[in-house]
Amino acid sequence: MVNREQLRQMLASLTDRIDKSVKFVSDADRTYAEALGNALYNPAVHAEGTPGSIARAYGSALVGTPVADSIDMRRDAIQNMHGKERLINELVQMGMPVANIGARYGVPIAGVTAAGQGLYSLGQALSGQEVQDKGTLPM
Repeated sequence: MVNREQLRQMLASLTDRIDKSVKFVSDADRTYAEALGNALYNPAVHAEGTPGSIARAYGSALVGTPVADSIDMRRDAIQNMHGKERLINELVQMGMPVANIGARYGVPIAGVTAAGQGLYSLGQALSGQEVQDKGTLPM
């Protein structure tokens, strides 16, 4: 049987591991977000004030803001609101990190998936018996 002190130690160990995991994921997300944001829009490289630069700056802000930072910033924005106004703004503001995650991680995953499907289809097209017998590719 486990006594209370052992239970506290186990809980403290589990909490410590969870905290370290969250910190690791948060640091990795921050590094990835900053790299994407800088790649998408860097004022030192891209001309400012053009429609393209405005779109790049907006995209950079969307994918270049770490999720933890975007949640904290939006909480500050709605702190002085009350009632339904606060609820609606909170729902909209909290939706931005979800869009951020989708843009940052969903698009590359979809691209890799599509590329994999294309390679699989190409492999299937080239693996027919007639291709192996003739030694040439059908055109």
